[in-house]
Amino acid sequence: DLAVTDRFGLRHPGGRSSTGQDMPFPTTFVVDRQGIVRARFENQTYRDRPSPKDVLAVLEEVLRD
Repeated sequence: DLAVTDRFGLRHPGGRSSTGQDMPFPTTFVVDRQGIVRARFENQTYRDRPSPKDVLAVLEEVLRD
């Protein structure tokens, strides 16, 4: 029902091109051990994703803290 999607502000209105239904924007979160979101990579389409290098750089930074 996209309830979690709405809580994070990730609803893509009419995003499903075949049906026009709403769907979430593809998003990757890096969350630390205290539950704090340390990085958010949001993309317009599922084909665009953060590079592993970018995600690993954030993870390394989080692990150092």
